[in-house]
Amino acid sequence: MYETYTHLYNTLVLPIIEYGSFLWGFKPIAQFSKVQNNIIRSFLGLGRNAPVAALLGDMGWYPMSIITQISCVRFFLRLNKMSPNRLNHIIFKESCHLADKGYKNWAFSIQELIQKDHQNHSQFMPTVDCRYSLVNFRDVLISLYTKEWIQEINEIRTESGSGGRLNLYRALKVTPQTERYVVNTRTVGGRRVMAGLRMGCLPLAVETGRYSHIPYQERVCRLCNRGEVEDQAHFIAICPRFNDIRLKLFNHCYSIIDNFYQLPLQDKIKFILCNYDNHMVNLLTSLYSCRQNIIYR
Repeated sequence: MYETYTHLYNTLVLPIIEYGSFLWGFKPIAQFSKVQNNIIRSFLGLGRNAPVAALLGDMGWYPMSIITQISCVRFFLRLNKMSPNRLNHIIFKESCHLADKGYKNWAFSIQELIQKDHQNHSQFMPTVDCRYSLVNFRDVLISLYTKEWIQEINEIRTESGSGGRLNLYRALKVTPQTERYVVNTRTVGGRRVMAGLRMGCLPLAVETGRYSHIPYQERVCRLCNRGEVEDQAHFIAICPRFNDIRLKLFNHCYSIIDNFYQLPLQDKIKFILCNYDNHMVNLLTSLYSCRQNIIYR
């Protein structure tokens, strides 16, 4: 499913939104990023409240800015390697000459992009005649994106008393790469529950309370009388209303790792949300369906 979806995106959607990007791709355009983000949300079954960094991180797709910047540099190198007698090359050289004089044309923007990458990676020579490969340029862009992604994931707002929506996610995820549940879960409902729990955007009380500006400690579970905040840990491992399904879930985890019951609570949650298993996803989906049926019956 994931491979088919990604193939359709790369062959039917990306060529359209990337069209002509070798001319304008040196700067990000928000509308195209929104198209990509909405496509990921559709596949994972999530809403607009899903954090973009987490969407890209679990899906394993690179942001549009990387794709369009590579397109620009590819065209730049192609023009530079053309025969000196071709009109395209003559115009390109004149454009570079004007850029050297300070004119902010296309060549100036591409050289500025290369200069930026050179400042972050010493193997690049920011000149018109540099011979670094497009593959290495791509690797540097990905390296810079990974650093920015980690910074964004670990950014916590000063007013947040709970560590923010991504408090659990940053404990689960180290680098942006495709997760197994994304590849192997065949139902949108299963992906929605797994992604929502990981990213903190499943509509539990801890999440819905944000929109009502309810203090964190008051976002308590409505299904039990324990008076605890209904976060992912409470929902998966504590709330007594789901003991029957939870027992099946924990027993299944125990069949995978024999010391599961001895693990601390947070380690149990990390194990469940990081170790993909089709039966585990089905049990988590049943857990969430049971919650919704009780609340909205």
